[in-house]
Amino acid sequence: MVQGQVEAYRVDFMAYPTIEDLVAQDYLKENETTCPNKEEIMITNEGEVRLANASSGSDGG
Repeated sequence: MVQGQVEAYRVDFMAYPTIEDLVAQDYLKENETTCPNKEEIMITNEGEVRLANASSGSDGG
């Protein structure tokens, strides 16, 4: 769901948002900023939604 909201924001504002941008512009509610298991998410500079604690390096697989 969050990835879809990132794309909607990008279409509207011609830029990738932060999680805070999505909440401030009402694309997400405050309680929609984590995974269902409460893991934090982030948005990369390229607009990809990822787990905040996931490794950013290549895992070779």
